[in-house]
Formats: sequence, C-alpha cells, structure tokens
Amino acid sequence: MAFKIHQLDNLDYDDAEPLLEDYIYRALEDFANSKAGKAHIKLNPEAGDWIGTFIELAYLYGGYTLPKMTKGNVQEVMEYTLPRKLTLFDPSDTDGAIDELVAFWTFLDEVHWLRSAKAIAYPSASFTI
Repeated sequence: MAFKIHQLDNLDYDDAEPLLEDYIYRALEDFANSKAGKAHIKLNPEAGDWIGTFIELAYLYGGYTLPKMTKGNVQEVMEYTLPRKLTLFDPSDTDGAIDELVAFWTFLDEVHWLRSAKAIAYPSASFTI
C-alpha cells in the first residue's frame, strides 16, 4: 500500500491516533525505497528510529502532520518536545539523529514536494545574502 502523506491532515486526534502507527511505518517504508533513503541507509543501516520518533511526538504533542509542518514546528519538536519526552541513557544515543532527519526531509522535498521541506532540510539554503 502506498504512503498517503496527507492521511492524517484534517483529522481530529481520536480519528488519527489509531492510524498513526501504520502512517509511520508507511512513511519509513516510502523513505527506505527512495533515492535519499537508500543513500542514507547504505551509510546507516540502522536508520529509522529517529524518523518514527519525530513523526510520533510531533503529532502527539504538537498536532503537526508532515505536510503542514513548518520550519518553526520542527524547531519546536527538536528543541522542546524531544528533550522533554525522551530519556537517553547515553549521549551516543543521538548519534546520527540529525543526519537521518535531514535525509528524511530531503526525501519529503524530492518525492512529496512539501512546501517547507527544503527549508527544514537545508535551513541555511533558505536565506539569501
């Protein structure tokens, strides 16, 4: 079954929550089969944990869906939600998190053409001098 990136958009929490696990699985599957995903997985065979965690916490604690997420929403999840909701037992648990999420947002830009994806994946590229 194809990944329906807009599946959770405009649903209330009670309707979306039972779909969230499958939505994350399909997003990871779509990413893994993409050019950006294959390149990332080749370098990082254990990829996927941070993407799933990010999607889940962004939705559960911010109500953010991938297509509607802005750079500011991502910043909020990365700086406030993740540190408060995750317990890390070793600092190395975060190794590869940023690379994985950048690869995922690159995929969202290249495959799903999400409006904010490029600015999220490459924040310095969204500014001109």
